[in-house]
Parts: sequence; C-alpha cells; structure tokens
Amino acid sequence: WFLNFEAVGIYGFYFRFAVVTVLIHQVINIVFFKKMYKLEPKVLDKFFSILLGGIVVIGIISWLVVPMVLKNWFTIFETTFTEYKPLYFILTFQMVFWIGLALNENIIYRERLSGKMNIGLIVIILFMAGSVWALSLLSRPDVFSIAIINMVAIFLACEYQFYLLKKNGDIRFKKTQRVCRGTLILFGLTYFLLF
Repeated sequence: WFLNFEAVGIYGFYFRFAVVTVLIHQVINIVFFKKMYKLEPKVLDKFFSILLGGIVVIGIISWLVVPMVLKNWFTIFETTFTEYKPLYFILTFQMVFWIGLALNENIIYRERLSGKMNIGLIVIILFMAGSVWALSLLSRPDVFSIAIINMVAIFLACEYQFYLLKKNGDIRFKKTQRVCRGTLILFGLTYFLLF
C-alpha cells in the first residue's frame, strides 16, 4: 500500500541477510530444546540473556562484514547498499527481538498463556497499523519508518511476554528483559548517530 515493488523487493533482499542470526538461534534451539525448557527460570534467564547478547554482537558484525564480502557476488549490494544500509541495520536489530519472542514462546505455551498472548498481539498489531496510518497522515511512510514500527512492535510483544510470565506464571526473566531493553536503546542511539 505504501511502498513500490522495488522497495518491497529490496526489503526482502536485506531481510534475508539479517535473518542469519535467526538461523543461529534455530540451530541452538534444536540442539538444546528439550533440556532448555526443563531448566529453572533463573538458569533459563541467564542462558537467554547470554544468547540474545551474543546475537546482538553477531548481528552487528554481520551487518558490517556481509556487504563487504558479498558486494562482488550480488550487484544489488553495489547498487542499493549506500541508500539501504539503514534498512539492513534496522532489520539486524529486529531479528534480536524476533529471537527474544521465539525464546519466550515455548514458556508462554507451557504456562498456558497463549490465549492472553494472542489478545496482546492483536492490540500490538492494531498499534502497528495505527502508527503506520498516523504516519501516512503526516507524510508517505517509507521502508525505513515501516521497518522501525515493525521492530518496535516486536519489541513490545517481547515486553508483553515478560509481563505475562511475571504476572501469571511468577517467572521473571529480568536479565533477558534488560538485554532486550538495552538492545532497543543501543539501536536508538546508534541509528540516530549513524543515519
């Protein structure tokens, strides 16, 4: 609705490179799945926070290295990277929150909180749609602003998971929540300084 086909295609291109960190998470999840969700919440919190912190570092390194390594393989890097470097940056941070959401998801199911989580997701999706609509009243949203709104929505979904787990399951993932919040702050500071 707001973007042309080229912008959507470029979004998809950079999304696929940013998703490398999600693949790393999936491998770890497969290897440790059974063991991971039998651990005490304190141990899980420590494990999740270390994993997410590592994902932030890997994501930033990938954002710096991948374009240099692959620019000769993909003409699209050469022709679009200067303009769309901020998009790749946004997507790199979005993946951290996506992974945070995925880590908590199994705990949400185990604690039988998925119904409440679904209600929260509906509210967040409405917030997201409302934000894009409000932005469209001021100016035409671009791929960068839509990606930031999407990233913030995923962050809010993580925050809602932490809230549900604390309130209804008495499970506190303080360290993991701090890593998520710190990641959002890091994004805000670096994005506005770099771009």
